[in-house]
Amino acid sequence: MKIFLSFILVFAFFFSAFAKNPAPFGMELGKATIEDVNNKFGCTLVKRKEEWIMCFIRPQDTGLDKAEKAVFYFDKKTKILHKVVVVLSESQFKKLYRMLSAKYEIVDEHIPFVGDRYAKYKSGDVIIEIFDPHPGFEMELRYMTSLAQKRMEEKEKRKRIEETKKYLDLL
Repeated sequence: MKIFLSFILVFAFFFSAFAKNPAPFGMELGKATIEDVNNKFGCTLVKRKEEWIMCFIRPQDTGLDKAEKAVFYFDKKTKILHKVVVVLSESQFKKLYRMLSAKYEIVDEHIPFVGDRYAKYKSGDVIIEIFDPHPGFEMELRYMTSLAQKRMEEKEKRKRIEETKKYLDLL
């Protein structure tokens, strides 16, 4: 029995090591390159930030209703895709929530009757989030690898420290 359980654990670990990350719009996070996205969609604008290269594509190329902006974020050194953000002009929360819930594991959600709505999913090394800051306004659909999540959290932490320091300097 122990041998059987050990076999199952090894098999599960082996299988998960080869599991694919989500591939929004056909571009697998952690694998696709800026050339892949440019070849498929054509980057309409490229901006270079501290750690990222941002590739904007035409919103209609996402195939999502009411898409206003679609941005792919690539690591500046490796040119590998680590984050995708799509801004929608009006709430598609219920529709996206149903679709993503059927496909990915829900790890967090906040869905009040009135107010901001949020759902977070996990698949492999990727976090998927939908955020609807009060129905009727723009909402975001975000896919990000753990590297992008870590960098975002570090940036927010630095920003909070700087703000606290500025505030303390005033006192």
